Order: sequence, then structure tokens, then C-alpha cells
Amino acid sequence: MNSLKKTEEIKTKLRDLVKQTLQEAYEAEIEEFIGYPRRKPPKGEDFKSSNTRNGYGKKSVKSDSGEVELEVPRDRNSEFEPRIVKKRQSILDDLEDKIVALYSKGMTTPGIYRRSWRICTG
Repeated sequence: MNSLKKTEEIKTKLRDLVKQTLQEAYEAEIEEFIGYPRRKPPKGEDFKSSNTRNGYGKKSVKSDSGEVELEVPRDRNSEFEPRIVKKRQSILDDLEDKIVALYSKGMTTPGIYRRSWRICTG
């Protein structure tokens, strides 16, 4: 019974790690797409004519360690297309394994995002 509990704890920690990494990747993607950081929109006319953030949508994806609930950022013009986990993608495939492997090598979350982004965009 004790090993079963430890297995569940490990899976929970893996899900949390994957979720944190993907959430940070989403934030970096929307920031790059919109052109300014969260809560720091451009001033004046640039802001009035530009696309803006528009909250978040919920998304569930399946991974080896279980289901991961994500909050996907949205933009007002509905033009944002996430690259790390695409729209209508419901399974993480081997992305979870890559994230865990990079963390185990000491890479930081931003470093993992940059590497994953290069993989996703070719």
C-alpha cells in the first residue's frame, strides 16, 4: 500500500511540473504574439488599435501521469494559435517525457520553454 501511495505522489508531482511548465510557455507565447507583457499594455493610440488579451479558456490534456488541466490565454481577435500544445490537441504524446528529462538535467522552466518552442516551430 505504501508504494502505491508513493506512485500516486510522484504522478501528482509530475502533473504539477508539466502544468507549471506549460502554463509558463502559454504566457510567453501570448506575450510574444500580443507584443507586450501581461498588465503592461502600450499607451495611447497603439493600445486602442492593437489586439489585447481576453482572459483564459480551460483545456484538459492527457499525459502519462494523468489528466492535466490548463488555462489557455485568449486574445480579443481570436487569432492566437498556441504552439506548445495546439488547439484541439488532447494528448501530450512525448512532451511530458521531454519536460521531465530537461528538468532532471537542471534546466529552468524558461529554458525548457525556449527549447520546446524551437522543437514545435521547426
